[in-house]
Amino acid sequence: MVTTASRRYSELTTPSWEIWERNELARQEDMRKVGKQPIALTGSDPPKYGHTNQEISKYLIEAAERGVHSYQAPVSDLLDAICNWEKRYRNVDYATDDIILADGVAGALFFVQYSMLDDYAGDEVCIVEPAHYFWTPLQVLESFHAKAIPIPCHEDEGWQPDPDVLRKRINRRTKYIVVDNPSNPTGAVCSERKLKDIIDIAGENDVTIVSDEMYGMITYDGLKARSMADIAGDVPVIVVNGMSKFFMRTGWRVGYVAFHDPSGKLSEVKRTARMIAGLYGHPILRCSPIIYAAAKSYAASMEGGFNFVKALHPLRDYAMKRLNEMDGVTCVKPQATFYIFPRIVGIGTIWKTDEEFMTELNKEESLIFCPGSWYGPSGSGHFRGMVVPSIDLQKEVWDRLERFLKRHAV
Repeated sequence: MVTTASRRYSELTTPSWEIWERNELARQEDMRKVGKQPIALTGSDPPKYGHTNQEISKYLIEAAERGVHSYQAPVSDLLDAICNWEKRYRNVDYATDDIILADGVAGALFFVQYSMLDDYAGDEVCIVEPAHYFWTPLQVLESFHAKAIPIPCHEDEGWQPDPDVLRKRINRRTKYIVVDNPSNPTGAVCSERKLKDIIDIAGENDVTIVSDEMYGMITYDGLKARSMADIAGDVPVIVVNGMSKFFMRTGWRVGYVAFHDPSGKLSEVKRTARMIAGLYGHPILRCSPIIYAAAKSYAASMEGGFNFVKALHPLRDYAMKRLNEMDGVTCVKPQATFYIFPRIVGIGTIWKTDEEFMTELNKEESLIFCPGSWYGPSGSGHFRGMVVPSIDLQKEVWDRLERFLKRHAV
């Protein structure tokens, strides 16, 4: 039987990045079998590298001890806690009706896409890039036969977006603008002036902004990353956020969509998103122990998260020191997140693409990062690394990279 869903997804192909990553990880498994110690820094999981806020684990234990196991999860407590947290730390007033819980930010973006895109309608989505949206979230976009329109950031300006390009590329088919601030993969924080430029353009064209603020609390050197909703005025903004990074709870899969919509323009989108979230099979609304623990965590002290950010400072600085000492790469200092996005000098001369560079690096040093081309046109010729590993592990990572670059005389 052929269904609408089967027709939609049968037209999709396995993304080239997925094939490449699968092959390179298989290569690392072969290396492990012969006694080599491969290192793959392609994920984004702080607990994997020992960063975990154990203080909030007590709430999950408490949930189990109190018998919080039924279908009736304390959702209202979590919605209240998120609203209070957003007000205190992001300076945005939301009502509980403005918040829809989701299975992580991935689930939140899923709700947004399914609520805003029309199948075969020629919809377009402007994406400020490099951005992780060009990686896996793009698959859902393509399933609606919608088109991603890249809005570049300028590396020589600290990875700041180009509003002039946005103004030229936005049109009547544009459904929304995606802003990833702070940026995964570059670690850049969009300046308030640039954010206001994007807001003005969105307002002039009656287009919604989707603001991914997962890393909004992970910033360095006293810099703050303001919420888009805090400065948007009457321009509608859909914020997505969750517990994976600042709370270091990737496995809890707690995310949410927050609607900043003073004029009520998104009422139908909100209704649709809430309906999708409530469909049978979406697990977050029924996961009682996690909902209980998440509500307690949002209401508690953020000391664990701030300590995490404090611990990241020297790790970021060490990564920059090592990269600055190498020939063959250059790197803009990240202002936020736990990513680092170096440019590979030899692309176009020694290696044709960043994927080719990474394949050779993996063959010779059993080391892989995420190729920058996965994150949009502006990312080509770069790679995304991470600063969450310990200094000792980072030393091994950068030693391997430096050996490789010296060997190829970049």
